[in-house]
Amino acid sequence: METQISIYSYLLEYMPVLKEMGWKRMLLKRGSIISDNRVYILVRGNCYLCSSDSNNSENNLIYFTPGMMMNFWPAIDGFFKIGTYEKAILKRESFTIRARTNCELLYLEEDAFIRAFDSNVREINFLLVQSLVYSLKSVVTTSSSTKLKSIAQRVSRYVYENVSREKPHLMKAGITYTDIANQLSIHSVTVFKVFRILKEQGIIVRQGRKIEVTDLDRLWKLVSGETPMSYRRGSGDESEI
Repeated sequence: METQISIYSYLLEYMPVLKEMGWKRMLLKRGSIISDNRVYILVRGNCYLCSSDSNNSENNLIYFTPGMMMNFWPAIDGFFKIGTYEKAILKRESFTIRARTNCELLYLEEDAFIRAFDSNVREINFLLVQSLVYSLKSVVTTSSSTKLKSIAQRVSRYVYENVSREKPHLMKAGITYTDIANQLSIHSVTVFKVFRILKEQGIIVRQGRKIEVTDLDRLWKLVSGETPMSYRRGSGDESEI
């Protein structure tokens, strides 16, 4: 995607500068969670911002890609002194960042990040603003898809939003049917059925463990509702796509 590529390219360009500022390298294993107040930049791999309810059901809110800054909210909150009412609302939810693959990250302690942010360091502010904008777009897209579209449209839109715009149009690696189901608040078997129809219609094909969209125009017609889709009953699984 254009935004993701620009962030990652920028990160690679300024990696030496960031390391001079004190950013340290860290490796995170798949399934691990971030539960501290350090600020992170994702270098390689994929992570999710997850929300857990009282039944320990996990919902994926934001999908982080290389170049994005993560876990900066506690530091920014402390800097801008967000009101106690907003804090109380947020504390009722359980939010964690989980590694969906093995990851490489850069991290900076909260105090050091605030000093860099307050001094208007260009590299920090650029990555922060880009990450905020991309995260907001992700939340808005997910919110609109959840309530305003049919299930087939919502799944198709998720695919459309998560493939590269350059050929081959590959979907992000490591995403499972369960991941998509959790983010869209539907059943994983339903996601499997929609993917099966997309494959049968020749809109997507499997390339090893990767999914390639072969016809973005036809996929968009499903997203927009111009072409309706109905899925048949059948068994599914929750394995990686």
